[in-house]
Amino acid sequence: MSAESHHTRECSKAATATLAEPGRHTAPVMVMDRDGRALVAYQDLDRERIVIATCTGTFCTHTPVTTIRRGGGDGLAMALDGDGRPMIAWMDVGDRHDWDLVVTTPLNLP
Repeated sequence: MSAESHHTRECSKAATATLAEPGRHTAPVMVMDRDGRALVAYQDLDRERIVIATCTGTFCTHTPVTTIRRGGGDGLAMALDGDGRPMIAWMDVGDRHDWDLVVTTPLNLP
């Protein structure tokens, strides 16, 4: 992971972090947890898994949370449940007429 900080305008500051290893990934989704950390989920298509990056500032810890059995790439959403745990909804696609909606709640985040 690399981090970079730069000014974007006179009244703002931005920091960047590389979230994933090189390869094919879907667009990420993000929620803020109760501790103020950014939780960023994405599909790592090359390694056939769903990953959550738990980030404080530009420091991120990556946790694989489940395996993509057939094929990913379509649909990814994340929200917090009533206990503040992330729930990830995603589609496991066999072909355009054969897919499953999968809801995953990670239990092993830092």
